[in-house]
Amino acid sequence: MKIAVLSFTSGQISRGVETVVRELEQEWKKRHEVQVISAESLGMKVDWEKMTKGNSWRMLMLDYYHLKIFWFTVKALKKVGEVDILIPVNGGWQSLLCRLYSWLTGIKLVIPGLAGLGWCDRWNLLMRPDVFVASTKRNAKWARKYSKGVKIEIAPHGVDLKRFSPEGKRLKSESLEKLRRETKAVVLCVAGPDRYKRVEATIKAMVKVKEASLLLVGGSDEMEKLGKRLLGKRFLRMKVEYKDLDQVYRACDVFTMVSESTEEFGIVNLEALASGLPMVVTDDELRRELLGEFGIYVKDVWGEEYSKKLEQACNKGRTFVTQRREREGWLERFGWERIAKNYEEMFEELV
Repeated sequence: MKIAVLSFTSGQISRGVETVVRELEQEWKKRHEVQVISAESLGMKVDWEKMTKGNSWRMLMLDYYHLKIFWFTVKALKKVGEVDILIPVNGGWQSLLCRLYSWLTGIKLVIPGLAGLGWCDRWNLLMRPDVFVASTKRNAKWARKYSKGVKIEIAPHGVDLKRFSPEGKRLKSESLEKLRRETKAVVLCVAGPDRYKRVEATIKAMVKVKEASLLLVGGSDEMEKLGKRLLGKRFLRMKVEYKDLDQVYRACDVFTMVSESTEEFGIVNLEALASGLPMVVTDDELRRELLGEFGIYVKDVWGEEYSKKLEQACNKGRTFVTQRREREGWLERFGWERIAKNYEEMFEELV
């Protein structure tokens, strides 16, 4: 089977979308012919600072980001050639152009829901792909409200269970060691610059957790300034390459991220759980579906409840997740090999 994936940012950014594309590509290549086309592979020049800035033209898909996606897709479709399955992951103009292309060529169009519960995936459903793939039962339930007959399948995102585990190397960093000397525990937050990640709420909650420090991996310059102002020596922001991220999890004591409930998935939750960290997360349908009994859940992320749950996790530390066998059993459903085969079954039905 021949599979083509259009992923504008692959090879240049490491977020959830790029991780999904990379891991599935590696699994599919064992059995199929796979082509991942990115801006990097086409030699396109991109101003990444402009890519993240929205403006009044964004809703009309006429801002810098959407126009770059448009021209990237035009160039990428010229490279696709004869394939069985076409998978666009960037939405917007890309989904529309790929829909038109698939109608003209007879190629089957599969669109993964990677944008969260909002207008981006509603647009993807409007394009009427042959299959829309939701990553959770919650997302599938939401998609069916707007699908109007579009076939909905469920295939979660995954985690490399061999790489992300409690055993292995820990990140060696002088700045991290200094942070650890300041307090008894290090709380880790891995998040992008997006506001829906609610890093601000995490920083403010940590103010009252006096015996712990906060390590922010990713985030934004704005959040770095806020962290230094409110937490002082108890705050550190680092930029870490994805290949070293497993070492970061092992070097910390607690993981937290309290994204808004519209978030599409949150692979970092699975990575942290697989690494054996206690999890302090948003109390919503998504997080409970992903983490089950292994999460410490927070309803009011802007109130004292969040600080108290962080203290609870810090006091128990890694001993909180003691049911190693139960945790591993829970995570088996998120293995990439299993997920890749779920997709392949969909493809076989289509072709």
